[in-house]
Amino acid sequence: MKVAPYDDATLPDLVLACQRLPRKGEEVLTYTIPVLENGFYDVTLLFAERNPAKVARRTFNVLFDDSIVLKHFDVLREAGRYYQLVGRTIAV
Repeated sequence: MKVAPYDDATLPDLVLACQRLPRKGEEVLTYTIPVLENGFYDVTLLFAERNPAKVARRTFNVLFDDSIVLKHFDVLREAGRYYQLVGRTIAV
């Protein structure tokens, strides 16, 4: 799978106004994205660090079909500051 940086300054600030966390009692946040047809897709994931944290303190992996496409991803390290949008487009 191919992972590329995503840069689009036209996205509204509303993207930065929301967050998704695991449900209470869960340690893993899971998204299921249904597709209409088998094939190849470019999936763009957008992240922003909104909570006080230190670089390397909050890292996570992103998997597609049980394959790690982002390993130990650190939004704050990638963004350089809080509330800075960071995106990755993944060809799957």
